[in-house]
Amino acid sequence: LGADAYQNALIATRYYKVLSKQGDWDGAIAAMREAVRLSKKTYGAGHFGQLSWNLEIALTIAKKPTGVTEATRIADELIASWAGNPKRGSEYARLLAFRCELYETAGQPEKAQALAVTTLAQADLDATDEQRRRLSQFARVAAK
Repeated sequence: LGADAYQNALIATRYYKVLSKQGDWDGAIAAMREAVRLSKKTYGAGHFGQLSWNLEIALTIAKKPTGVTEATRIADELIASWAGNPKRGSEYARLLAFRCELYETAGQPEKAQALAVTTLAQADLDATDEQRRRLSQFARVAAK
């Protein structure tokens, strides 16, 4: 198979999960970045794993005390690059809900509300019930 085989990306994602559960954020981030690198090498930047796994990286980085700025940059880049991709699935709604969370963390509830309202208004929004509930909360909370 070789060092750059896609199967190694799957192993890296499992390692990420273990390290995340242990609270080893730096180790988890490194493991997921390796998974992203291998997936991109095998399938390209438009592969669904690039969205899902980069989102995991951003979510994990945001848990670190100094990670919000980098997590925000990653989220914004993902939003820009996946906005028109039909393969994005419900992970895109998860990404947008996370971005709303980052807006609130930054003290910008009006931006969280605007993004949530815009997202929920999309007729073709692919989102789970939980994602819709989270987005609805951002749309309402900021309105108070």
